[in-house]
Amino acid sequence: MADILSQDEINALMAAYGSGGDSSPAESSPGSPGRQVRIYDFTSPDRFSKEHLRTLTALHSDFAASLTSTLTGMYQLQTRVNLIGADQVSYKEYRASVPSKTLIAEITAEPLASSIILEVNPSVVGLWVDVLCGANPQSQCLPSDLTPIDLCVAKRVLETCLQTYADSWSGMVTIDPQITKVSNSESFDEPMSPSEAMLVCSFEIITGGPLGMMTLSIPANSVEHVLPNLSAARLTRSGGKQDVNGPTKIRKHLDQVSIPCKVMLGHTSISVPDARNLKIGDVIRTSRPANGQLEVMVGNNHLFSGRPGIRNKNLALVVTNVKTPAESKPVEEPQAQSPDIEPVAEYEPIAA
Repeated sequence: MADILSQDEINALMAAYGSGGDSSPAESSPGSPGRQVRIYDFTSPDRFSKEHLRTLTALHSDFAASLTSTLTGMYQLQTRVNLIGADQVSYKEYRASVPSKTLIAEITAEPLASSIILEVNPSVVGLWVDVLCGANPQSQCLPSDLTPIDLCVAKRVLETCLQTYADSWSGMVTIDPQITKVSNSESFDEPMSPSEAMLVCSFEIITGGPLGMMTLSIPANSVEHVLPNLSAARLTRSGGKQDVNGPTKIRKHLDQVSIPCKVMLGHTSISVPDARNLKIGDVIRTSRPANGQLEVMVGNNHLFSGRPGIRNKNLALVVTNVKTPAESKPVEEPQAQSPDIEPVAEYEPIAA
């Protein structure tokens, strides 16, 4: 009879279930009434807090936006990269979701402790190889086994993408991503244990229509020592502070851009028969006087004027005038005319 509940115990049990089970024995520990018990799955551990997840999601969203510009400029083809989501999974679950015949790259990113894994669908790799090898980017690319040439071409594209990825991390920590191995999914060596917690960021790559997927997997133990930087970076982002190093970064990128610069000695137009009958010794007269200022062209704009000379036995030019923005307009093509063509026996250049 000791196992039979009394009427008071039955009433207390019914009251507990009627209130939603807040004081249920399964959800409260002895001696601590009302204390909630959180279920923890050891096969899928939560190693990232909600705050860190929000920060890392924002970081990879910025990376997707920057990668859109990078790939569009590389392919000369309108490309869009979208972040689909960032989820915590175990390495075993991640490997089970990786499709066959796909590209996997193992990446070290110091000071991150563990390697980052980058996976790219074969349809995306096929586009990279086709475009960079001169094929039609609009043609359909069927999944196939990746050849050593495909891996070599894709590695060059990934190295460019990783430069953009490093820039996305620069507001939190300076990383130096380097590719250590590129292979297909069948021959990829397992670099970590199946129970290792990972943050898997999934991206969709679109060129006209959906093209394929790309995933970036970050082990939890690789970012543990930089988690304080993630929190500080989120505070900076939420506070609306401007990046004081922004102009310096833009200047650094612009300093690496090369533009054509040329000096126009003169220009004119001649007819096709005259051009066909030219021979050594003929002189083509231009509209510019022999002692006139020469045009210094930067791109297609006349920005400077100067006079020719010689320095250290090399041809040189002394800048004598700088055009204002209103004056530096693109030079129009000269109108067709019939200049005088004089045959001469000898021609002595004017001494500079």
